[in-house]
Amino acid sequence: MKSIIKTGIIYIICIPVYIFNKYLVHLIRKANSIMVSRGIKTGKNVILHGNGQILGKENLVIEDNVRIGNNYFLFALGGIRIGRNTQISRNVCIYSSNHNYESDLSIPYDNTYINKPVVIEESCWIGMNVNIIPGVRLGKGCIVAMGSTVTQDVEPFTIVGGSPARPIGKRKKLNLFNEEPKKEFGSVFPKD
Repeated sequence: MKSIIKTGIIYIICIPVYIFNKYLVHLIRKANSIMVSRGIKTGKNVILHGNGQILGKENLVIEDNVRIGNNYFLFALGGIRIGRNTQISRNVCIYSSNHNYESDLSIPYDNTYINKPVVIEESCWIGMNVNIIPGVRLGKGCIVAMGSTVTQDVEPFTIVGGSPARPIGKRKKLNLFNEEPKKEFGSVFPKD
């Protein structure tokens, strides 16, 4: 009898926790993603995980099946385009604009910005704690290792790492990029 009561108590406690974890957490995440994405040109199946900050939303374009991790900072004043099936980890900073440090008016910089768009082509993987400066283009299928600072363009299918980021390898199995995807790369994360 005691074991039946203990089992019943466990079910009474566990069922609400299960429901919360299974459904409500996903709903909260989806609601946060929808609130953040208002004013942004987004494709289908785009998820912005957790909290982050976007400045210049009207200049940000995110294509289909993109995931962006928690604590992102996107300074899109000069324009940011993120290609389909791209995965961006947490704590990533992408700048498309910078202060004018060569001004005759003020040191260290004046109140004007120099805009240079950032383009991230399709199927890129950007690791945790990466910084991307204005004017950079990341080629199709490239990988940026965690902790890197990208200061120049990255060739397609190249793996870069370091600060400043330098080529450290090439991706293999390039034939997968020429085929129609059987499973979208964006399905790495749980669906909401």
